[in-house]
Amino acid sequence: MSRKDSTGVALTPLQQALLTIEKLQQKLEPAAPPDEGDIAIIGMGCRFPGGASNPERFHELVWHAGDAVTDVPADRRALQGIHDPEPSTPGKTILRRAGFVDGVDRFDAEFFRISRREAEGMDPQQRFFLEVGWEALEDAGLSPQRLKGTRTGVFVGVHARDYALISEGGLEKVGAHYSTGVDASYIAGRLSYLLGLEGPCLAVDTACSSSLVAVHLACQSLRLGESTVAIAGGVKLLLAPHLSVFLSKAGALSPSQTCRAFDRDADGMVQGEGCGVVILKRKREALRDGDRILATIRASATNHDGASGGLTVPNVRAQESLYRLVLQRAGVAPEDVDYLEAHGTGTRLGDPIELEGVARVYGRGREPERPLWMGSVKPNIGHTEAAAGIAGLIKAVLVLQHRAVPPALHFEHPTTEFPWVGSGIVVARKTTPFPARPRPYRAAVSSFGMSGVNAHVLLEEHRERSPAPREEGPYLLPLSARNESALRELAGAWSSHLVKTDGAQLRDACFTAGAGRAHHDERLALVAPTYEALLTLLRRASDGLDAKGLFKGRARRSGGAPGVVFFMGPDFCVTQQRVGLPLLAPYVEPIAEAFRQVVGSSVFETDRFAPLLIWQLAQVELWRSLGVEPSAVAGFGQGRLAAGVVAGVITLEEAIRGLHGFPQPEPVPVRPAKVPILMGAPGARPGQDSGEDRVSDEDRFSGEDRVSGERLLSTGASLFLDMGGDSLLLRPLTTEAERQGRDVLVLNAAHVEGDDARRVLLTHAAKLYCAGVLLRFENLLPEGRTVSAPTYPWRRERYWWDGERESVKAPPVVAQEAATWDGLFHEVAWMTRALEPGQARLDGLWLVVAEAPDATVALRDALSAAGGDVVLARPGSSYERVSARDHVLDFTRAADFSRLLEELGASREGLRGVLFLPRTEALDTLEISSAGVLDASVAVAALVKALARATWSRAPRLYLVTRDAQSTGEDSKTVSLVGASVWGLGRVIAYEHPELRCTRIDVGLEPGEASTRGLMEELRSAASPGGEEDEVALRKGLRLVSMHTQGRRTSASTEPFRPRSDRTYLITGGLGGLGLRLASWLVGQGARYLTLCGRKGETLEAHRALTPLREQGARVEVFRVDVSDSEAVADMLRDIRSGSVPLGGLFHCAGVLADKSLLDLEPEHFERVMEPKVAGAWNLHTLTQGDALEHFVLFSSTASLFGARGQGNYAAANAFLDALARLRRSRGLPGVSLQWGSWSEVGMAAADERRGARLAEHGMTPLSVEEALSAMAVTLAENPVVRGIARFDVERWTDRHPSVAGSSLFRARGSSAADAAMDTAPRKLREVLLAMDPPARSSVLETRLREMVSEVSRLELERLAATDSFDALGFDSIMVMELRDQLQGELGVGLSLKSFVDGRSIGQVAAELLEKLAASSVMGTGASARTDSKRVLI
Repeated sequence: MSRKDSTGVALTPLQQALLTIEKLQQKLEPAAPPDEGDIAIIGMGCRFPGGASNPERFHELVWHAGDAVTDVPADRRALQGIHDPEPSTPGKTILRRAGFVDGVDRFDAEFFRISRREAEGMDPQQRFFLEVGWEALEDAGLSPQRLKGTRTGVFVGVHARDYALISEGGLEKVGAHYSTGVDASYIAGRLSYLLGLEGPCLAVDTACSSSLVAVHLACQSLRLGESTVAIAGGVKLLLAPHLSVFLSKAGALSPSQTCRAFDRDADGMVQGEGCGVVILKRKREALRDGDRILATIRASATNHDGASGGLTVPNVRAQESLYRLVLQRAGVAPEDVDYLEAHGTGTRLGDPIELEGVARVYGRGREPERPLWMGSVKPNIGHTEAAAGIAGLIKAVLVLQHRAVPPALHFEHPTTEFPWVGSGIVVARKTTPFPARPRPYRAAVSSFGMSGVNAHVLLEEHRERSPAPREEGPYLLPLSARNESALRELAGAWSSHLVKTDGAQLRDACFTAGAGRAHHDERLALVAPTYEALLTLLRRASDGLDAKGLFKGRARRSGGAPGVVFFMGPDFCVTQQRVGLPLLAPYVEPIAEAFRQVVGSSVFETDRFAPLLIWQLAQVELWRSLGVEPSAVAGFGQGRLAAGVVAGVITLEEAIRGLHGFPQPEPVPVRPAKVPILMGAPGARPGQDSGEDRVSDEDRFSGEDRVSGERLLSTGASLFLDMGGDSLLLRPLTTEAERQGRDVLVLNAAHVEGDDARRVLLTHAAKLYCAGVLLRFENLLPEGRTVSAPTYPWRRERYWWDGERESVKAPPVVAQEAATWDGLFHEVAWMTRALEPGQARLDGLWLVVAEAPDATVALRDALSAAGGDVVLARPGSSYERVSARDHVLDFTRAADFSRLLEELGASREGLRGVLFLPRTEALDTLEISSAGVLDASVAVAALVKALARATWSRAPRLYLVTRDAQSTGEDSKTVSLVGASVWGLGRVIAYEHPELRCTRIDVGLEPGEASTRGLMEELRSAASPGGEEDEVALRKGLRLVSMHTQGRRTSASTEPFRPRSDRTYLITGGLGGLGLRLASWLVGQGARYLTLCGRKGETLEAHRALTPLREQGARVEVFRVDVSDSEAVADMLRDIRSGSVPLGGLFHCAGVLADKSLLDLEPEHFERVMEPKVAGAWNLHTLTQGDALEHFVLFSSTASLFGARGQGNYAAANAFLDALARLRRSRGLPGVSLQWGSWSEVGMAAADERRGARLAEHGMTPLSVEEALSAMAVTLAENPVVRGIARFDVERWTDRHPSVAGSSLFRARGSSAADAAMDTAPRKLREVLLAMDPPARSSVLETRLREMVSEVSRLELERLAATDSFDALGFDSIMVMELRDQLQGELGVGLSLKSFVDGRSIGQVAAELLEKLAASSVMGTGASARTDSKRVLI
């Protein structure tokens, strides 16, 4: 079929004449004599046993003597229990093994737009033929979309109708889709229908020869001219036992379950299944169209055995006659055939008869060094019956392509029933290359049906030119699929393909991807200068990543092409060089000739505007040749002439005359525009006047003369090709588009010039393609030829007559013993604890850092009244010292806080405390986003950095003061999400900077005076010597202190949560390890509809994990969505709601880590973590308000409950989730936040082996996935607002983290025994050192410090020296904090994090520790006071 298809566009007179000639030739073709010439095989597709899912894998199987015969699979239920070794047993068969194809119950119905109801009723043979037929067309480089309306014929061999036999039920099961689903004729008919093919359409049943007879009929149809292209093949699936029982009773099956074609021990056939398809054309037309020819069919024929020894007994005379007929038709001598693919079933009767017939025709008179090689594919894959002939044909094509005969499987001892000597026949025992011959190699294929119908085909090698070496770039590779996950898999397949071929024929591969494939909704286009660069882009595309040169887009779902406006402006810079661009040469010359005809001289001698007109019209013709037709044209200035010509309102001659001021021979007629045309000057018609349009270069064109962005957008187009707008189009158009909320793409064709012209052209084409324009890649890549390339990656799901979507029933929920939950669940309780008697004064310096300074007036006044000297720090864009007591700071910059501390001068040493007060949001009026939480957290981190980096004799205490950020048991309708996040961050400060004694105080909603009074009392208490509490909530006159509680489930009688089968469950972060395991668990518990989303979409790894779920019948949709993007989330939710299954619950699992110490955390680290956690959760909360959700599950972390070193950003983000659950519950909405501990197999701890090991070592033992999800099921049934789920050893944790051992949260868990243990074992080193003479302490401490460094870093102790710096050893902030805590635990003294950075060595740290140890012993601190030693650095 010619690629020069009609597009319905207005044609030039020359084009119209050529079209008329072509139509006349088409009318004459049927009357012409039949073409008896050769038939070209231009494409192949197959699906055979042993994983032979394409011809390449089929070749690997056969050439490696692979045996694909296996036991009956467990999922072939109709074939279970039918085996009996005695053939005569009624209703039984000796079949125990056969060649089976995987996935017979799966199909990509969505791709073919077939409903589930209809797909379940379709014979899997029909479904196989659709997919393999599509693959064969792609292999041929024929876009199935372009075959619509053509005389393409479909010929399919099919014999069995097993699917109709296995479906249960009587006539009541017969519905509207019964016949179309199971009758053989629809296997061919449905493919013709779906592709819109208008050629012959036949289903052929001649038993085992069906598919080769179908090929013969296809060749006849092509030669007669009734088909221009033919799709021919066959299919057989072994689903029902009926034929197997018949073959067993007839004695045809092998008792040994092995096919031994032509062997002495052959005892029968082995059944097999599969599907094969070839694409055929008349060879002369294939050569004309530039098709890749795999092999040529020289001749074919069929006949019948006639009156043989029985209906199913072969007839050697009939076979001999058939061979001679085919050779006669081909005009080929028997000795010039090199290989024969035999029917070769392995039966004692059939094989000798076939050998005799072959020897009579092909073997006699051959020289010994030139035998006929003979083989059969049936020992490899079984007898595929109706597909046997096509299997043999594809194998024969591979023999010719590789010029070698594969080894014959199971051929060990030639049969004694045939005289081999002198027969001229040899069966290969190993791979045997053909000897060199000047002529093309030839192969014959036989297929014999049990009904007596025989078919024989003669093939000839087609010798193509040798592949050219890798051509230079640039390259454009367009890829598309129906959905994003398939597109990414396709990119991965192309990456592997290019690696395998090493980039050979790369331009041909790009051509094949463009001109030889259908183009679907989801699109990628890759533009690269080299093979290596293209390979890099493919790898990034398969990983869902972006890159320069990688373009993405989605075509319109409606199928309509997007509108493209051609814009003609007054580009005064068009030169002869640009007009002479090689890309434009074919289009410039006809226009230049028209100039010479009208003007009589060269273009560049006529008018300075002439090159512009020629260049713009040539550009139009270039883009039209590439398939880009204008939906409208616009022009101003001299560009109006070109716009008028393109729109058809003036002719080229009229435009030339108007340009030069020549009078028109006659008045210019008013012609209707072929496309809408917009002119810069209202009412002006191009070409009517000669002078007023001519203006100076300096004046350019007035604003009134230009076409406004609003007018351009009124065309409805979203794509704009700027052809000489001098870049004047871009700004007004994009500005107006932004105002209207529309997306537009503006491409400046004026930049396509010079050596870079090809790359720019391909880049423009790539962008248009991704915007939905269907390009003519045969013109864009004119030198390309079809080559082998990856075919479409199907997305198959289970469709079966039983309606079940799963092949395995969901396992029952196993009841857990109550003891299983002991110690697994964690919560925070609030206990009343009165203030200690005696209040400290609050004199000295106090720094109040307030996001909302006006709300702190009462507090500042109270502090001043209590004797304090108050300095206020409030937020601004930069640092400003308003007064000595009033400073404006950029709260994101630690440097601003450091500058403030420096300006406090000597009075800084008297700084008693620093109070940070975040903004208190009003949820009913303020739209929350991640900004509020992010700003507060970044501000606290910047403040902590400044305090930690400053030099203090005793650091001031840090107070984080929030309002209603904690749930203390009272029923509150307001929740401070920002304040809750600050609390989460504060719990981390306690680990990293114990010297700041960070205290969290949460006040309730009491009137201002009462809350201020309570806060002042708490400040006095904290400043007192006995002030120990670091987490306090003030509520209605009560002082509450946090306490960690640990226990089991609340009600042993509660049934665990199980998902509903009639609801959709959304999992954000669903494509990570944790999300995928959750998805698997939900399906295992009964969920049937899942939607998973993630930033990368469905990766290959995710696809592998989801495939079993889909095979079990679950409908799993995948979206590539960033949950922090509210519009993307809204679009996804709209898609979910558009389905028939309502959204029943969501699991927000999205999250990333960016662990760093507070000293190293920057705003971008907070943003990275908070985008999925905070913004994502808020988007889900706000956008699902109208959904009747039953579950809204937030995956939080114990980092927000217990705190964790190096996770300030993570703890703050997860504390937000905890508070959001509380907010939702206060409003009557479902919500639960699960504060997860470490998981053993998935999740962030599992992803970072070192981090997971540290957590386990410190008391956070990983949960197995099953244990965690079972605990979740219990928790969701009990429905708390927030619950921690972790294997958590408090004593071990506090032992490893001494800085928090005395915190409010953990202190109540301690006991006198624990205290005693903490005072003895961990202090053993301290006591040893203090008992030694001071000079001897250094070496002992250095040795122990090196041991600790080795333990933390996992470096060999022998490699560590006292002079090694921690920087050089690769210590990060997390490792430094772990080491510091160990030192504090063993010595009772500690160091700030600064002591371990800036090149500090092991020896230097040891020396500083000895100084602090000596000081602590003199002052009597450390070992004598457990709590103080844990919380105060001396």
